[in-house]
Amino acid sequence: MNIKNKLLLPLLGLFALIYIMSVGYVIQRMYFRNINDAQKIVEANAYKQANLVKTTLIKDISVFKTLASTFETYKKLPLSIREEYQLDILKNVLKENNDLYAAFLNRQLFSVTPKIWKKEYGRVKQLYYKKNNEILFDTEVVEKEGEIVGSLYNVIHTENKEYITEPYFDEYKEGEKKLMTSICIPVRENGQFIGLTGGDISLDRMKTLIGEFDDNFNQKNYLISNKGTYIYSDNKLDINKSFKSINPKIDSLQNFSQKVLKGQAFSYYITDSVSNNEYLCTVKPIEFGGDFKPWAMLVIVPKEKITSEAKSIFRTSIIVGLLAFVILFIAIYLIANSFTKPVLEIVEFTKEIASGNLNAKLNIKKRSDEFGMLASYLNQMVLKFKSVIVKIQKTSEDINVSGNFLKEKSIEISEGTSMQATSAQEVSASMEEMMSLVEQNTLNANETSNIAKKAVTLIKQSENDVNKTATLMANVVGRTSDLDDISFQVNILALNSAIEASHAGQYGKGFSVVAKEVRKLAKKSKQITKSISSVLNETLEISEKSVVSLKDVVPEMASTAKLVDDISISGYEQNNGVKQVNNAMNTLNEVIQKNSHNAEQMLENSKDLDDLAEDFKELISFFRT
Repeated sequence: MNIKNKLLLPLLGLFALIYIMSVGYVIQRMYFRNINDAQKIVEANAYKQANLVKTTLIKDISVFKTLASTFETYKKLPLSIREEYQLDILKNVLKENNDLYAAFLNRQLFSVTPKIWKKEYGRVKQLYYKKNNEILFDTEVVEKEGEIVGSLYNVIHTENKEYITEPYFDEYKEGEKKLMTSICIPVRENGQFIGLTGGDISLDRMKTLIGEFDDNFNQKNYLISNKGTYIYSDNKLDINKSFKSINPKIDSLQNFSQKVLKGQAFSYYITDSVSNNEYLCTVKPIEFGGDFKPWAMLVIVPKEKITSEAKSIFRTSIIVGLLAFVILFIAIYLIANSFTKPVLEIVEFTKEIASGNLNAKLNIKKRSDEFGMLASYLNQMVLKFKSVIVKIQKTSEDINVSGNFLKEKSIEISEGTSMQATSAQEVSASMEEMMSLVEQNTLNANETSNIAKKAVTLIKQSENDVNKTATLMANVVGRTSDLDDISFQVNILALNSAIEASHAGQYGKGFSVVAKEVRKLAKKSKQITKSISSVLNETLEISEKSVVSLKDVVPEMASTAKLVDDISISGYEQNNGVKQVNNAMNTLNEVIQKNSHNAEQMLENSKDLDDLAEDFKELISFFRT
């Protein structure tokens, strides 16, 4: 994908997104605003229709309110004159109002004949009505037995409030029934209910008021009473029927009848089950003021009529938006093209440079913007780059020559360091062997020194023992002379015993034998004593000689032990010296090994440098200057 597409697609995509969001938001707001405006117009129409009905009926209500107020002012007149005036007014009101089909006055009997009738119930009913284009009069007294509870009159009497009745059909012309409603206004005296006046009004005129209403929405208007009865509908069959009976589902869902009864304004949408069309329904209450309960104006408009203008505006907005989008697309395209064209030229230029052609030149028409500056700087950069490449080519040749020289010297250094390493390893091995022998000699010298020291100690102890033995032997020799004397004396005693035994005669024979044996023992003891004395003297001589010899040996052994100690100390010193020499040789060996490794690395690097120089030379040859 080229830069033009990369530039156009994001811009157009972003613009389309922003356009859709903003224009969509605006159109949506306009759409709903138009719908709301249309709904407000429909509500305004409903309000207008409600006001027409309200204005019309209030005129009639005002007539009878005025009539009731007038009747209240007649209370000071005599009864006969009062009644005449009241009937005349009723008749004139009926004549003057074409839509009024009856005018009536009901008075409590106690107000008409206060002296005769005292009860709260009973009334005089007086009525003027139209029939067959004639005004007829009717009067009668009713409910003298009591008011009918729940009747219209009873409700108005009980509540003492103004009242407008639910619609009803009545016949005022033969063969013709009209939808009517009655307006009832209480007549009071000092605030007390004394009767009511009012009239029956035709509701046919509502067709003129609301049925012929024409607008752009094709709306349909319906007039509904307070209790939900159709007063006006485009379908005549619905008139005087309840909304609830005709539309039970809507009445249930929208709580329609209750809202109308309470005089509430509301709107809702419904869908026709047959045509499947959707409609807006707007209900506006018709307030008559006073005690009157409100009616309601129902306006129904097809939803498509409400949304038609909004849809038209929506379609127009879409078309205008699309035209704006197309125009903006063309503008963006032209702008993008003005930016991408010099970029493409720069791409072609850089493509030539990438192929190694440093003779390429960027030709962009004179522009005063950044693209013109970029073209100028790129041309300057290529010229500078070209001069640098020329220098690099020359430098690469020099590097190649230096690399070859470095390679040769690295080979010589590597060979020399290899020989040094071999010699150093041999010397190190010899020093380790010598150090082992010196250590063994040192150990032997230590052992010999220890043995000599022990021998000196033993000889000295032997000398002491021999001296003691000689002393003891001398003592034993002295004792042997004593044994010799004892043996001599025993012999003398034996002789004396023999002599005495001979003198004893027969009795001394046994003792003579004993003396003889004792003489033998004494003689034998003397011999043994001599033998022992001879041995002891010989042993004493040997001991004395041994003492003399030991005295001569001890100094010699001490000298020997000292010499062995000196040898051991010299062995230790030799061992330390050999260790130092061995450590020095090991260090020297390590240095030689490192030098050998470095020489090998330098050789490898010199080879790499040579290869790089060749590669660099080959790469530089890519550029054509």
